[in-house]
Amino acid sequence: MRFNNLLKIIASSITILVLSACGGNELGLDEEKVENATKARAIKQNELKEKDYKEADIEVVKVCEAVRIGEEEYGFDGEYLIFWQTTDGDYKRQFVMEDDYEVGYGTQRLEPIEDRCHIP
Repeated sequence: MRFNNLLKIIASSITILVLSACGGNELGLDEEKVENATKARAIKQNELKEKDYKEADIEVVKVCEAVRIGEEEYGFDGEYLIFWQTTDGDYKRQFVMEDDYEVGYGTQRLEPIEDRCHIP
């Protein structure tokens, strides 16, 4: 009986080790592409240009799968809400991102799926 318990412990440990080494994120997104697209779009905003912010001053806070408001029953359709801010916390904004990493505006028509978010 002790041998079976030992095998279970070893199997559990190996499973945890393999799962923790997988990297990536639960949404299956390329974090570097998300970050680069967000920074490139954010830095084009006039407010940030006027205050002389650089791409290094922008950070992604959270990425969530999103659904169109009023169409929740249809589920996720490849749009994400990107929550970002400046490193000093003075500007906190959102962008919409398509599954091809195109970032833009239109967040008011989307609602995040809170249990489908990733915090980098």
